[in-house]
Amino acid sequence: ASGIVGVDTWNSKICIDNINITIDSFIAKQFVLSDVINLSNNLSYKNDKIKINSVIKHINDSLSSSFWINSTHLNFNKGKKVFDEEKSAVAALNNLLKDNRSLIDNNVLDSFLRRILEIDYELASIAIENAVAQGGNNKSIDKAMKEIVNGNDDASKDKFTNAVNHYKNAWQSAINSIK
Repeated sequence: ASGIVGVDTWNSKICIDNINITIDSFIAKQFVLSDVINLSNNLSYKNDKIKINSVIKHINDSLSSSFWINSTHLNFNKGKKVFDEEKSAVAALNNLLKDNRSLIDNNVLDSFLRRILEIDYELASIAIENAVAQGGNNKSIDKAMKEIVNGNDDASKDKFTNAVNHYKNAWQSAINSIK
């Protein structure tokens, strides 16, 4: 029997009949949202539920169709709002991670954080690839690439909101290079 063998939403991949398929950023974000909603539905501690519902709101808002051109590209004029909403979601998750009263497993929260950062990294990387392919301004592309490196560095140091800002700046620099 053929069909889906496994779903790895951490790495935004799906395996069907032993063929790995990369999931687009929009769809990967929907998987994160679904997982956070499932967590929220199983929470009993009121404070955790309030904070997780804030995360849900921000991820859901980042999926507004007006911010997206397609499932891998953001609207040039409104795409930065995706990163702004992600930054708010990441800040709320990070606050939960630091909250000693929270009953949510830190590994679950860390997984959500890293998955969101991976999506933001992908969105910025795709914008840079497109800028290069379209012969964008080299100075702006170099700035975008430095922002990616800084974002990765901050992500590795658990400076999650800073990482989102760097990915947003990378995306914006790449977009500006072709305007």
